[in-house]
Amino acid sequence: MGADNGEPWQGLEGAKLAMDVRSQNTQTLHVGLNRDEHVAEVKPAGGGQWQTVVRSVAEFRDRSGKTLADWNGLMELKRAPKHQADPRPEFSNLRWPVDEKEIVVDDLEGLIKQ
Repeated sequence: MGADNGEPWQGLEGAKLAMDVRSQNTQTLHVGLNRDEHVAEVKPAGGGQWQTVVRSVAEFRDRSGKTLADWNGLMELKRAPKHQADPRPEFSNLRWPVDEKEIVVDDLEGLIKQ
């Protein structure tokens, strides 16, 4: 089931995962799916300004380098600095852009784990 079936945490076919990130420091962050089975890197520039980052399903890889085939089965999104940072980066406005529309995830904190 996907976002078109009333489950906004599931991306539609062809969708990308977009989010806004604010970090005081330039750093590499890991965004992991399903208990970090697949991870993508996000590199905000720092400076405390909100920046939009977009990742495709193919940018999420497991430890062996295999890419994620699709968004089906997504149960958890985890974000964490590659190395502990202080203060912690902030994430907001999680959404699934696809073609001309976006599916917005209203309950961001209910999905994202730290």
